[in-house]
Amino acid sequence: MTLLRENESLLSALVEHAPTGMSVVGDQFRMLQINARARPAFATIQPLLGRDFSEVVRILWGPELGAQIDSIFRHTLPTGERYVSPPFSGHRHDIDTDQAYDGETQRVTLPGGQHGVVCYFSDITQRKRMESELIGVMAEAKKPASRNPNFCRACAMICARRSVPFSVLPNSSNPVHHHRRPPRSAVSIRFSRRGGICWN
Repeated sequence: MTLLRENESLLSALVEHAPTGMSVVGDQFRMLQINARARPAFATIQPLLGRDFSEVVRILWGPELGAQIDSIFRHTLPTGERYVSPPFSGHRHDIDTDQAYDGETQRVTLPGGQHGVVCYFSDITQRKRMESELIGVMAEAKKPASRNPNFCRACAMICARRSVPFSVLPNSSNPVHHHRRPPRSAVSIRFSRRGGICWN
């Protein structure tokens, strides 16, 4: 029992200190844990922990998209196949607004020895909105009437609202290049019977 408690504490610490949103689903497909970065995404669901995962994703995303997300987790659990999602946008049914996320799922071995699924995810809604606004501004820049200081001011205002650096050449026909973050490394977590965590 002491070893089990130690492993549970280690898992909790790993989840809580993950650099992105992180949720853990158990082998019975119930929500086991989320970290502080993930809480805003699940804020409308109370209680959350112990709740059926299929029900949770359908509350958040509706029956169609919720079923797709559920199927990804149900595939990862028995197969162990890591799934990396491309950025996607969808309508949140619980808060009636569109949001965008990227993320990935991986199978893990939980402290009790059973398998579970961990999901790392990031809310990229603001970034997607900024990209859409910049695309609109660049489209205007191609029009002769737009090649004036007002164009630069419009770009600067968009970037200022999003707190990002501004670097645009109004007369350039080259597209804006966005720096992608490196992909998360695939990490497998396994709890040793002798105590501690094994990383693969």
